Amino acid sequence: MNQLKMTIAKPETEDFEDAWAFIRMLNLVTYDLNPLKTDTDGEYEYLADEDKSDVLDAVVEKFNECSLEWMLSALQALMSPEMGIINQDSDTLELHPKLKGGTE
Repeated sequence: MNQLKMTIAKPETEDFEDAWAFIRMLNLVTYDLNPLKTDTDGEYEYLADEDKSDVLDAVVEKFNECSLEWMLSALQALMSPEMGIINQDSDTLELHPKLKGGTE
């Protein structure tokens, strides 16, 4: 059996929610939308120059809340060949054959 090279805490639902909130915020900014302001219809307003400083502060704050680096470390650990969880010969995410009941 492969030895575990890295032990890392498992992300919880809240961790994923925080990471997705950060990503959604970044996506809105890339479309020149202000993630902090919506109009009367609930649509995001365009990002005005005078709001950019506040939006940058909010993006940095959201990044600090989401522990994205830790989550990527967890994903990297899961996908590492040493863990034997992911089929390294596949172009898509598939379980390692030994975990699907196959033989090596």
